[in-house]
Amino acid sequence: MALIILASILAPVLMYGIYQVGYELGKTLANVL
Repeated sequence: MALIILASILAPVLMYGIYQVGYELGKTLANVL
């Protein structure tokens, strides 16, 4: 049961982290090109 709660907390955090990294990488690439 605790695993489901943990997953529901971690999933949005993980998605946000991936989104932020992708956004930063895209911005850096746009500056280079």
